[in-house]
Amino acid sequence: MAVPACADSFELVKKLNEGQQGTSNLMRNKLTGEMVAVKFIQRGPKVDKSVEREILCHRGLSHGNIVKFLEVFLTPEYLGIVMEYTSHGEMFDYVASKGHLAEAEARYFFQQLICGVEYCHKMGVVHRDLKLENTLLHVEEGHAPRVKICDFGYSKSMRYHSMPNSTVGTPAYIAPEVFLRSGPDDAYSGEASDVWSCGVLLFVMLFGTYPFGDPKEGNASISKVIERIVTARVSFPPEIPISREAVDLFSKIFVPDASQRISISGIRSHPFFTTNLPWEFQVNAPLPLEVRQSDEDTRSILQEARHVDTSMQVPFWDRDIVEMEINPTPVSSMDTEANDWTITADELRDMLACMDVAPDPCAGVPAMQQAPQGLGGMGLCAAGGKSRQSTPSPALSTGSSGGFDPLQWRSHPVPAATHSNASSDQVQRVSSTEVSSSSPAGLGLGGGLHPRPRR
Repeated sequence: MAVPACADSFELVKKLNEGQQGTSNLMRNKLTGEMVAVKFIQRGPKVDKSVEREILCHRGLSHGNIVKFLEVFLTPEYLGIVMEYTSHGEMFDYVASKGHLAEAEARYFFQQLICGVEYCHKMGVVHRDLKLENTLLHVEEGHAPRVKICDFGYSKSMRYHSMPNSTVGTPAYIAPEVFLRSGPDDAYSGEASDVWSCGVLLFVMLFGTYPFGDPKEGNASISKVIERIVTARVSFPPEIPISREAVDLFSKIFVPDASQRISISGIRSHPFFTTNLPWEFQVNAPLPLEVRQSDEDTRSILQEARHVDTSMQVPFWDRDIVEMEINPTPVSSMDTEANDWTITADELRDMLACMDVAPDPCAGVPAMQQAPQGLGGMGLCAAGGKSRQSTPSPALSTGSSGGFDPLQWRSHPVPAATHSNASSDQVQRVSSTEVSSSSPAGLGLGGGLHPRPRR
């Protein structure tokens, strides 16, 4: 078993980004030389049930398509969560830098996403906030790129928690049944809502835009987006052709009635998924669980993290950690009265009632609606609330045609923890516009396709 971490075991390499809860830094273990990502959350009330849920859910998972959880430690001011470092940052930055992905490349990443989600569900964990910003891209020289799921802050585990019964997530990715809950005790299937989010993620990779924007408006209002989500009104940009298999899969994912929606196992047997499926994704084997701390030790550190300890010696790098101000309310909400983008369940139901939404629960994707040339409905903007510092995703090394060609790797086994790059069909960038000032960054409702704002 590895030696438990302490603050003095690490040295700061560089800052990675700022999230809703805190700051992530690239750090080096001074004893082993291991490069890790450490998420710092201010001690005290910010170490709440959500943080505890994230850690307890994440620490029991071990899979090639999930960021590896390693351990936790304390500084006088922060709780440090040590995780595997991924070299190429968020999938959001990679997709935004290219505009959209060729279908073969999007399929390859989607296959990995589904493998990771399937494993989570088998382990009794539902993620509830799957999106491009919560999938990371790791590349090692000589190996194919690896997608890794991260950020289990909204997750629930059958081992520790009840059925999902709260409206959480990022609006553009949230399933209809999450919006249409009748009350605080109205539970829903976390597995089915994860499937819906996977469909949105695939759509964004293929088109560089969200599926439920108003094709006549560059900047869709939240109420209109919700109305289109609960009725599964999808707009396919006509300037980007996709295969019949892709359209068929969308028609089975974007079904308002969760009980009629395709399952993860159904996706795995669908022709879109099985096309050029690498052998390791057919097996989808987990990795050995690397336990560095016992469950008891982890809980003890979390309990201690709820209090600030002024007696501890401050590591030299601790003062350099940037802590951002955040709204702790989940991004499930959109209240305009207080102008703080929070809303109660009653307010959400009232808003839906005002829209006179009456979805056909068994309906799938309707006939293809064509968005205006060059618009494609909603564009892509970052989720996560306030602007956050982030490192641009390095380009995958490619051939002259640009992009990544997964077929190049079909004859080569891909080890579970390795990655890389190659070439693919040339992709074209969707035209971009500025995000409307009336649509806050983080809700996925902005105008055009552009990388996350940087400071």
